[in-house]
Amino acid sequence: MSMRGVIHGYLTATISFLAKYFQKSQDPSVVDPLKVAIAFAGHFIHPDGSFGGEYGSRATFHFYPHSFEVMSSLAPEWRRIGDAT
Repeated sequence: MSMRGVIHGYLTATISFLAKYFQKSQDPSVVDPLKVAIAFAGHFIHPDGSFGGEYGSRATFHFYPHSFEVMSSLAPEWRRIGDAT
């Protein structure tokens, strides 16, 4: 899964959709793409808890934290991302 050209706000929306799908289906095929996407998203959380910004497409600040909390059962460090924002 390539993260080149990803739009940060849309990335967290996609993570949210995949996490909800995983929560309902337990389909293991989405776990690895979620791991990659969540790890990538974690790089864009600022010390003040904001996310994305001017370096993202359209200067988006949209962030959907619920999916990070949902998926923290697979990797507890992901809760940090949801809690940081």
